[in-house]
Amino acid sequence: MQQNTVLIVDDDVKVLNSLKRALLDENFRCIFVERAKDVFDILEKEEISVIVSDMKMPEINGLELLKKVKASYPQIVRIVLSGYTQLPQVLAAINQGEIFKFITKPWNLDDEFIPVIQEAIENYNMMKEKELLRKDLERKNDSYRRIIETTKNKYDLFQENMLKVGEMATYIFRNIKEIALKDTGEKNKMVRALDIYKDLYLGYVKTLPSTYEVFDINQLTHDLDQFIFSESRTKHLQTTIKGNANLSLRGNYKLLIFILFSFYKYVIEYQNTDELPVTLTIEESPQTIKLDCFSSITLKEPIDLDHLHLIRLFLQELANNIHRDFIIYEMNGMLYTKIQLEFTKS
Repeated sequence: MQQNTVLIVDDDVKVLNSLKRALLDENFRCIFVERAKDVFDILEKEEISVIVSDMKMPEINGLELLKKVKASYPQIVRIVLSGYTQLPQVLAAINQGEIFKFITKPWNLDDEFIPVIQEAIENYNMMKEKELLRKDLERKNDSYRRIIETTKNKYDLFQENMLKVGEMATYIFRNIKEIALKDTGEKNKMVRALDIYKDLYLGYVKTLPSTYEVFDINQLTHDLDQFIFSESRTKHLQTTIKGNANLSLRGNYKLLIFILFSFYKYVIEYQNTDELPVTLTIEESPQTIKLDCFSSITLKEPIDLDHLHLIRLFLQELANNIHRDFIIYEMNGMLYTKIQLEFTKS
């Protein structure tokens, strides 16, 4: 344990020298100062537990000095040395909390001076320990609050996930019912719709539980290309980025990857080349980042857009909290798609 330090201030050199000899073997360290103006230089450099000041000094009286010490270093225990004629003033200072105790002149070293210093040191150590415990308690309370907040956020997110699962299940069954109510010529379409919904729904469930994380566009394009290649074994994403690709976005990254991958996975089936060209346009505002994903591909054969619209509507419903636009159209043997998304800045 660190040794306590006592600062003794007295303009009488004889008194200081006497105390130096008398306190040499005590279990606390002493610093002796003749001039009050040197006190604050020492306080800036040293951890002082107790300051003892003579009452009558030429530059400033002891009570005024200790009052200034209290203002800047309230943790230091303050003691004044005084004569009997100054007792009323000293007692008033004690009552006001300016000083801890006083020692009258002349004093008995073993019976009066040293016991008061020891008591002051014990008081300082107790208050220091109390402050350390208070800070430790605050730190633990902060940790507990963070744990509670994190748990609550996870619970809220779980509830949100379950609500979304229910919404998507309702959406699927509603659309299947609409298809089933049409004429019998729609049976193949309904079977195709069931396969698509099964694929999309099970893929969505794999993204749960939701996690919100920070990512950038470079990471997004890299991961999306890896997913497309792993699915097709031949196809790749050919990306053109317009804007700052290093901007940090915050959102449900797993869900975002799933939405884009699921959409482009079906689009790429109709493409006659091995590269899917996608242009990403990034628009930045003070709070949000808009991301436009535009692609145009040459079709290898005529397509039934109903299937793609089925996928688009499902993913649009899934991404209703981040999407702003979701468009598919065919023109002159070309298929054009546009997905507009919006994210919070990290």
